[in-house]
Amino acid sequence: MDRRSFLISSAALVAMPRVGQATAEPQVLRAMGFEQQILPTEFAGATRVLGFNGSTPGPELRIRQGQQLDIRLQNDLDMGAAVHWHGIRLDNRMDGVPGMTQPLVVPGETFDYSFTPPDAGTYWYHSHYLSQEQVARGLMGALVIEEETPPDVDHDITAILSDWKFDPEGQLIDDFDNLHDRAHAGRMGNFARAFLPDVTLKQGMRIRLRLINAAIDRIFPVILKGLSGQVVALDGMPLARPREMGMPVLAPAQRVDVIADVTGPVSLEMDHRAGAYPLGALAVVGAITPRTAGISPLPANRIPPAAKTAAQHLTLTMQGGAMGRGHGGEGIWAFNDMSGMQE
Repeated sequence: MDRRSFLISSAALVAMPRVGQATAEPQVLRAMGFEQQILPTEFAGATRVLGFNGSTPGPELRIRQGQQLDIRLQNDLDMGAAVHWHGIRLDNRMDGVPGMTQPLVVPGETFDYSFTPPDAGTYWYHSHYLSQEQVARGLMGALVIEEETPPDVDHDITAILSDWKFDPEGQLIDDFDNLHDRAHAGRMGNFARAFLPDVTLKQGMRIRLRLINAAIDRIFPVILKGLSGQVVALDGMPLARPREMGMPVLAPAQRVDVIADVTGPVSLEMDHRAGAYPLGALAVVGAITPRTAGISPLPANRIPPAAKTAAQHLTLTMQGGAMGRGHGGEGIWAFNDMSGMQE
């Protein structure tokens, strides 16, 4: 099983469990190790991964804008853990960065997160401890904050994109922090896929498709087939004017929301130098009468006005890398001749 075999393979689908509205008792996210079928079964068996509640991606957390989210992280790993809520405006003490905003959650311990997301949109949660390894192994999931008045669609679908670096036995290659990758383009997997729900569409339906790039380093140019629509939000924030869908390009951690009408068989592909690479598909059976109304902008989030204090202007010069010139920092990369946690 070589690299090309991975690159020309089809991506299987997996249903992602959801966690509903917040309750008085904290919802529990258990960080744990287990086996899950990531590759198509004709290539290899289950892969040893990390995840939450026995799944990678972890449960989709979905609440309404302005509701409180209470989550208890339970660390069942043999290493430390923490959860970062990517893109959410919240109290610093809830941000999930061990050593800065909270203590590291050691094996067997718990930590309670509680916050009220002010902004509707598509976000995600992931490990913020040894992220280059723990996220690559699967410690991540979707966080959806629904608008008070959601748009008129038939289905609201989340697609989490990621890639993996497999050995011939279908297990993850354990070189998450190797010098070559850190100095070049990062850790590039030899297999990629989209995690999609098991839902059947009809031609003529209007859907909201939330794309999340959960890969560590890969950029995904996404070809959306069987859909005609517009981009309505970027990184959780609604656009004042929707844009033509085209081919959305997602850098690591980025999100793109699309509202589109189903025009035929729906598939997601990655634009790749070796050709269109299949990521996943949604079944389309039958047809309904399509909507005649256009796609309207999503309601704007209530962003507070900018502070009136004088802004501080800084220049950050990124230095280093395999082809970069020397710098005064101690690492491969530096900003203004400083590497790591220096101030």
